[in-house]
Amino acid sequence: MSDVSSQQPRKSSAERTAAGRAMSPREPLPSSRVDFAGQLRLLRAYVSASAGGTAAVSLERLSKVAMVSYTTASTCNAFFVTSNFIVREHGGFRPAEDLVEFARQLPWNENEAKKRLRSMMQGTWYAKELPVLFDVTPTMDEKELISRLGSTIGAREDQRGALQTLVRFVVYAGLVEQDADTGAMALGQGEAIVAQSPPAEVGVGATGPVVAIHGPSAAGPQVRLSIVVNLACDVSAGSPAEHAARIREVLAELGVTLS
Repeated sequence: MSDVSSQQPRKSSAERTAAGRAMSPREPLPSSRVDFAGQLRLLRAYVSASAGGTAAVSLERLSKVAMVSYTTASTCNAFFVTSNFIVREHGGFRPAEDLVEFARQLPWNENEAKKRLRSMMQGTWYAKELPVLFDVTPTMDEKELISRLGSTIGAREDQRGALQTLVRFVVYAGLVEQDADTGAMALGQGEAIVAQSPPAEVGVGATGPVVAIHGPSAAGPQVRLSIVVNLACDVSAGSPAEHAARIREVLAELGVTLS
């Protein structure tokens, strides 16, 4: 009796591509082929090759200016686009205005340059996710942050290097602060780190308190916020004690706990 070997049918190219996409993270990550310092050099090369942001840059042009291969340069663009560093245009990619300013200020005032980088990151998936993660765990080490970010977007185990580069980006830009001695990480407190609801304005008049909270409300995970309350009191409408009582009533309705 002859042995009949059972073989799995070979997958077609389309099936292999679909399987690869299914295993890809839900959001773009930094290239695993270029380290953090190299990606900063690529961002500056975009500015240089675009004549200060006035023209789109092809990958061929970028690879020559940055002195890297075409393939290596191309692996960085998905993350650069999702981070608002560059914009896709006919003929290539054009650096954002803030990226031009970042490159201009970097040699002279790195802290100001970092603010430009942070500004571009507003609205990205990771800038939105960081407050949620740190609200659950106010401090964590780099390994834990990498794991949580990876879990959030369904990253593969072999993409830890890319996630580590992402952490380098958010620490450098100030979205996350890292203790120089312990390495512990916490949510950054820099200017315009995350999109938050603007301060509530509470006005107390003869007809009672009026509350206006500007900006859209969004359902979903809640974050811990510090709310600044600006008071406009008509002193002729009642005593200070009455005003204070009205304000407390309004804050209670908003679910605000005074501390």
